[in-house]
Amino acid sequence: AAPGGYLPLMMTSGRRTLARAVVGLVLGASVTRAWVGHAPESRITRAARAVPAAARMAETPMVEISANNIEMTDPMRDYVNDKIGAVVGKYGSLVQRCDTHLSVITNPRVSASDTCEVVVFSKGVVIRAAEASDSMYSSIDIVASKLGRKLRKLKERRQGSKSSKTGPSVPEVVNDGMAEDDEPMDLEAATLTREKVAMPAMGVAQALTALGKADKDFYLFRNAETKDVNVVYKRNQGGTGLIKPAEETVVDPVEAAVDGLVRSKAFPMPAQSVDDALVCLDYIDHDFYVFRSDTTNEVNVVYKRGPGSVGLIEPEL
Repeated sequence: AAPGGYLPLMMTSGRRTLARAVVGLVLGASVTRAWVGHAPESRITRAARAVPAAARMAETPMVEISANNIEMTDPMRDYVNDKIGAVVGKYGSLVQRCDTHLSVITNPRVSASDTCEVVVFSKGVVIRAAEASDSMYSSIDIVASKLGRKLRKLKERRQGSKSSKTGPSVPEVVNDGMAEDDEPMDLEAATLTREKVAMPAMGVAQALTALGKADKDFYLFRNAETKDVNVVYKRNQGGTGLIKPAEETVVDPVEAAVDGLVRSKAFPMPAQSVDDALVCLDYIDHDFYVFRSDTTNEVNVVYKRGPGSVGLIEPEL
């Protein structure tokens, strides 16, 4: 007998080849690596034992990662895949795409400088979770927790819709930072106020000036360069941002040509109904939601006006 009570394993070349093939099929290593990016081997092995490879490939989308002012090292990428990827994998049947963006504000006076933002696209719903702290790893941890709560609420809502005889139930508002016993807004009972606004073409700098005079945290305008309706807004972390429609998601750093603009975000805006947009309003960290109307094909905004009231802003045609 071998030392330690183990029997020596003797294999011919053919048997070794067969054994390696069997191990590869059991672990499903290639599929698992595609799922978790550059995750450590131990992570791959655990995931392979827990979930069938075919199910992972069919249900779990890749976590797309982008970054500004931060080096995307392998350990950082692994951490995003481990934390965000685990949440996305748990609710993989709900998720069509997951975009994760990491950014760092280099101003030393800003304490919460490290921001993690995740946008998940589901059928008819866009879910957003973001957090800024003094550590990127902490921001990722908190966002993963937020995202898990929001996806759980979405799953419960859809399960409730299937079992309800009277139609889909309105989801509980998921507003991170809201106390557990706070009363959420009831969208069914909320009054919708429609507002059509003339939107003459202007530049981003003019729009930022108008934002400073507006009574809301956002301002719609028609971009003089692209002719599309864009939105400038006041960011929770300070400064202002720009939202515009595009074929694919793009997050740009500071545009030096425009004072006060911290970030520009461009992402696809599939046509949605107002009802679907109001549902999406529940799953983001802002008090407004930008979408493309399924009736006019123009960019609109729904927003929370106050207790029991929501608003819709659309451009005059």
